[in-house]
Amino acid sequence: MVVSIVLSALCLGSRINARWSRGISRQGDGASIGNLQKMYPEKIENGAPEEERKRWKLVRRDSLADIPGLIVYADVLSGKAVLQQVDGTNKNIDVGPHGLLILPRGR
Repeated sequence: MVVSIVLSALCLGSRINARWSRGISRQGDGASIGNLQKMYPEKIENGAPEEERKRWKLVRRDSLADIPGLIVYADVLSGKAVLQQVDGTNKNIDVGPHGLLILPRGR
């Protein structure tokens, strides 16, 4: 129950809530908004190794839609990102402050 309240407070929606609640302990492990926000990076810098950048994907917080491409740079706080497309070109994205989530691929 605590997990549902915390995830709802993060505006993640019921689709993710059902999947993530299975992976979080419900035995009073101190799950809080601060702990959940620390689970995933808030920023990926230009100099990050490619294998590290391949571990993550960008998701729009408002629609929970994946944004395709390899992350070159992403900042959750500013909502700005640069993604490398399949054809090798870079695409700039600006969805506003706190408009992005950086999540592991495969979720």
